[in-house]
Amino acid sequence: MLVENILLEREIAYTAGFFDGEGCVSICKCVVENQPYRILIQLTNTNKLVMDWIHSKIGGSIRTLKHRHGNWRTTYVLTLTARDKMLWFMDLVYPFCIVKKSQMDVAREFLSIPKYSRSNRRLELQEQMKALNWRFRKKESVVNEQRVEHVNN
Repeated sequence: MLVENILLEREIAYTAGFFDGEGCVSICKCVVENQPYRILIQLTNTNKLVMDWIHSKIGGSIRTLKHRHGNWRTTYVLTLTARDKMLWFMDLVYPFCIVKKSQMDVAREFLSIPKYSRSNRRLELQEQMKALNWRFRKKESVVNEQRVEHVNN
């Protein structure tokens, strides 16, 4: 049975919203010969109950990050790396996402390039993804600075 058969529309919408806020689509360099870049889709949070629920719905793998700082909570990272699983997940959440649509568009194009293509397009897409992810981090930083200013005034 496919996992998508047991997801209700509201569960898909919740997962998409969670992914929009707590997720990441990135193109990473890797050391595998003939495949210098790969896509990663990750969702990260400190609530194990939520992460286990999402994992039960979409699959992937979860790893636990215990921090050295005593007051930092344990973090759970759900990762999708299988091509078919990533495409399925992006198809599932795309209609409900707002923030991550641009990154998913780049990821889809990246995944459409034949595995052993010698094209430089993968590198171009990796740079485009890096710029998109940086842009959102920068916007988030500006919003947080504005909140601090507002609180201080």
